[in-house]
Amino acid sequence: MYVSKCERFEEWKDAIRAYCEENGLSYDKACQMGKSWNRDMLALVCNDYTKLPDYDPTLDIPLPAVLWITRTKDGLHFEQTEYTQQFLTP
Repeated sequence: MYVSKCERFEEWKDAIRAYCEENGLSYDKACQMGKSWNRDMLALVCNDYTKLPDYDPTLDIPLPAVLWITRTKDGLHFEQTEYTQQFLTP
């Protein structure tokens, strides 16, 4: 599977790996997630709507975020969503 390069993910990959290891999440799965980012934020996004029982792709609703990562003055802040365990457990 081809996964496009994400500048923010590449920049923060060591911290993301450490966070995943510390929280029992799969870094390999995080690498395969869809990504949305800007200068100070990265969202790992569910990239398989078939795993969402209530999702209707005909409604043109974006797939949900699985993990939010934000750059703050104190470093990176990680925020799990209701989908984190479903999509990032080993």
